Amino acid sequence: MRRLLQIVHGYPPRHSAGTERYAAWVSAGLAARGYAVDVIASARSPGHAQGQVLDSRLPSAEGGGRRWEIVNNLPWRPLGQAEHDPVIEAQVQRLMELAEPELIHVQHLLFLSSKLRFQAPSLSTLHDAWAFCPRGGTLLLNGKSPCPGPDPSRCPGCYGSFCQGTAREHRLGAVGAKVAAAGKIQPERLTKLWRRLPASLRALAVSGEAPPLATAEELAAWLAAVGDAHRRVNHRVAPSRYLADRATIALQAPVSVLPHGLPPSPFPPNRGPRGGPLVFLGSLTAHKGPELVAQAWGQRPGLPPLALYGPAVEPGLVPRLPPGLWRGELPNAEVPRLLQSARALVMGSIWPENAPLVVLEARAAGCPIIAPRIGGLPELVEDGVDGRLYPPGDAEALGDAMEEVVSRSWPDVRPPPSFDAHLDALETLYLGLGA
Repeated sequence: MRRLLQIVHGYPPRHSAGTERYAAWVSAGLAARGYAVDVIASARSPGHAQGQVLDSRLPSAEGGGRRWEIVNNLPWRPLGQAEHDPVIEAQVQRLMELAEPELIHVQHLLFLSSKLRFQAPSLSTLHDAWAFCPRGGTLLLNGKSPCPGPDPSRCPGCYGSFCQGTAREHRLGAVGAKVAAAGKIQPERLTKLWRRLPASLRALAVSGEAPPLATAEELAAWLAAVGDAHRRVNHRVAPSRYLADRATIALQAPVSVLPHGLPPSPFPPNRGPRGGPLVFLGSLTAHKGPELVAQAWGQRPGLPPLALYGPAVEPGLVPRLPPGLWRGELPNAEVPRLLQSARALVMGSIWPENAPLVVLEARAAGCPIIAPRIGGLPELVEDGVDGRLYPPGDAEALGDAMEEVVSRSWPDVRPPPSFDAHLDALETLYLGLGA
């Protein structure tokens, strides 16, 4: 039995849903192949002290190994700190000694630390551009347009706008830890109460001044530290050619392509008539483009109904949507059934998406996809076969694509690659690490 340790940024779950889901699939798939899998993740947990380790077990479906979550209640760090956190580094080192892994698979280091060092052969999957983009890896300049890459004249201001919420949020995390330490309320209850607050109240509680702008020197320190963290692993992969090529140039280190696969769907693909709505599935954030989708749909009164599903990560965005379109969050287990009947999956992304899992889920359901021609999406959606691609940000072209897609059937939507095939390739990479 080989011992595998996965390192995941699990904070906050709404922002990292795809990364977490992929890591869970890897845990389950490799556990079924005889691996012993443990996980180290970060976690946001108001009421627990910064750096505290929350110890639990993975679900039995994921192998039942150990899952350690290191509390990090800070929403951002100044660029000058270069993502370095000695408390978290010490905890990770201690946990690695407990896990005694033969292999380490890094899914993300955000909210952990840039100076982690691994004593076993390591592989990193790049799920976004965080290795060279401090704005959460979105490669989106000031949240409005695709970015050509790191630049000392652009990045400090862009990062400052990205972190606009919040010295107050830092203080709120510290207050929560003090309340819990005083024994007035259990940390777990405090965390649940925080998550149950309406999104608008959470946004108000953490609103406040933006951090001061960083300097070019601080940006250089951040890029060097985070880049070195990725260069220290033995091998790097990305699920899209787009991101692999961008990362290879930015890191000056090779990044190979390993497309994601999808575990078997509980439902067969629907090749027949579809009576459901057009659906948007994703976090309600500006870079995902729900407003663009709503705008394009609203300009075409003959289209089927539109339903937007996803967490209100940016609460201020919800009131700007037409009433009734947002249906709230949808549990992952319900996504396949929704896509079985949906007329199409509609994406409005203005950022260069890497390889969103929802596209693979739509293909598994036989559901046509309407997506912008940006990032890695053209690698997943063959125009005219799996649906339609349109110029990003173009509401008129998106409306045209909606009308065309609902006007005919799409019997040739391609199934996604299997996750078993993906695991075969992953194990081949593990063997190549010399472990």
